[in-house]
Amino acid sequence: MALVELLAGVGIGWWLRGAGDSPPSPQSDQEVERARNALARLHELASRVAADVGEHSTRVQEISDELTSHTPESGEIETVVIDSVAEIVKANSRLQEQLKSAEVKLQEQAHQIEVHAADALTDALTGGANRRAFDAELGRRAAEFQRRGTPFCLLMLDVDHFKKFNDTHGHPAGDEVLRGVARVLRETCRGMDIVARYGGEEFAVIMPTSTIRDAQTGVLRICSRIADSQFEFEGKTLKVTVSGGLAEFLCKDNEAQLVKRADEALYAAKNAGRNRGYLHDGETSSLISPKPASPPAPEPKPVPAPAKPVEAPALDASNDPFRTDVQTGLPNRTSFCEEVRRRAAESNRYDTKLSLMLVKVNTLQKFVDRPTDPQAELVLRTVSQFLTAGMREMDMVARYQSDTFAVLLPGTPLSQSIAVAERLRAAVARCPLRGKDFELQISVSTGLAEVVRNDDSASLMKRAEAAVQASAAAGRDGTYFDSGKGIELYVPNQIPALTA
Repeated sequence: MALVELLAGVGIGWWLRGAGDSPPSPQSDQEVERARNALARLHELASRVAADVGEHSTRVQEISDELTSHTPESGEIETVVIDSVAEIVKANSRLQEQLKSAEVKLQEQAHQIEVHAADALTDALTGGANRRAFDAELGRRAAEFQRRGTPFCLLMLDVDHFKKFNDTHGHPAGDEVLRGVARVLRETCRGMDIVARYGGEEFAVIMPTSTIRDAQTGVLRICSRIADSQFEFEGKTLKVTVSGGLAEFLCKDNEAQLVKRADEALYAAKNAGRNRGYLHDGETSSLISPKPASPPAPEPKPVPAPAKPVEAPALDASNDPFRTDVQTGLPNRTSFCEEVRRRAAESNRYDTKLSLMLVKVNTLQKFVDRPTDPQAELVLRTVSQFLTAGMREMDMVARYQSDTFAVLLPGTPLSQSIAVAERLRAAVARCPLRGKDFELQISVSTGLAEVVRNDDSASLMKRAEAAVQASAAAGRDGTYFDSGKGIELYVPNQIPALTA
């Protein structure tokens, strides 16, 4: 019971100290008073139980003393023992009833404390997290960033022209709209995001594990969903818009500086006309612009056929040899897998297109027993140059295996990726390598996979690997793909079907 009293006192004391961190209000004063009353009742109950246990112990000791001091006559022993046992049983029964009653009361008090603690972290109007809960979560995320480098972003949102809205429709209508905006935010944001009412008509969203690049699509979606929402109140259909300011936690930041930068971006959005999002990159605020859903397929740049052996280009030495392929200077498989993991999660979160292409260099099979042969290195460098020259800046080209390259194509559907693969194969085939005493015809097999619902990086890469293996096993420089329905060989008339 002493442990129960101690834990209850510590819990309520911590809660009261947390309550003291926020400006006093009538509501918070009432919560503090309720907590003090609950703590007083717990102290009273614990003291009563302690007294009951003491009384029981005293009574049992009295019975023991009577048994020790009393020397019964012959034939009276059984009667004395039976009477003493009966007294002990009666004392035990009385104590059990008292403890059972105390247990029920303790459970009731524990439930009340849980309710009070939940109320202390909940906004009374919207039913979501309040400023106190927001401050606690922001501090926790900042500490996690300092320990592990886990990124997170903060989005500050403000309902546009809310004072004018209240003047026009009344404060009850304004309260209903705030409840509706909070509901739309909870439905639109990810399950791990923390949506809080920051104060008045201002909301805040903490976005764990998100960089500012990841979070921009979410900001656009939030602004769009709220602008498209309708809120019903007393027969009226009400609509509002919001302005947003986004900032990512940086090494030089603390919690207050992050909030300040997000606020600066928010006011930039309001000054630019409202109903939009701005981001703060650590220096300045800029508009978050919508990106096209399907960027045009990249056109490979023409690469002239080398008339003589091509000298290996000088490589830019990397400071991190564990993330760069030393032969080609491209990102290695480790770097590529990390980017696939991030992009696949982003694709599932925001429902964007993502394709993965693997390019197996068939010609390297001739040099399987002599991988350091100058001609093998020349083939490797040539295919590397074709890939880097023909892809967009947003695409990622990497060395995947000794004879295989990988290309990540963000925002690109499978139909366009197949077109890219076919153009690449045709361009490589038109450019044989010629030297003084040799001529090499380069051929490649390509395998593609497009991210599907609930795909993760491992399943996406596994499907692309199966596609390129099927292409190589067919003994031809063809293109195989997996659209989520199994591996298929590309034939020209399939592209329109895929696009449709």
